[in-house]
Amino acid sequence: MTGYRSGAMVGDAQASPPSGNCAPRGSGFPEFVQAAAVAAWSDDAHAAERRAIVAAKRAVLRRPFDELGYEVVRVAGWHLPLVAVGTTWR
Repeated sequence: MTGYRSGAMVGDAQASPPSGNCAPRGSGFPEFVQAAAVAAWSDDAHAAERRAIVAAKRAVLRRPFDELGYEVVRVAGWHLPLVAVGTTWR
């Protein structure tokens, strides 16, 4: 929820519950948080770098499961939802 701390919620509107009443009204963020948010949201290079690092680590984590015949249902960040060998669960 790091983005939420800087006043941003990004994602599929159908998958995210309405959040209008989650935070108390009138609360603000300190200027240093706003400045950091502007810098972070203005630069996508760090996000691409993190995605590459996570993908490399995920490949190492995934290798043993592939060798054992597990099926990765989908890739979602660090999460590797797996289907056990010999099952049809989805």
